[in-house]
Amino acid sequence: MNTLWYRSVGSTILITLIVNVLSKPISSIVMSFIRTISRCYDRGCSNNKSKTKKVYQKDYNRVYTGPEFRIDLRYAAILT
Repeated sequence: MNTLWYRSVGSTILITLIVNVLSKPISSIVMSFIRTISRCYDRGCSNNKSKTKKVYQKDYNRVYTGPEFRIDLRYAAILT
């Protein structure tokens, strides 16, 4: 292992680590923003939280309930 190896392989490993560290928080923020916009659209962008365009309870739950909390995936991401 010499300087040339560290320049070629080390930079690739570093870029991979940075992408892995930033991808999960950024995707969580984007998905949260999309859910907020979806809820606003469902209410007609009013502050009345009991107003909805959904007719069926299943559709209402899909919009206003968050995703399943997978503790195993969260724990693995923290350890990584």
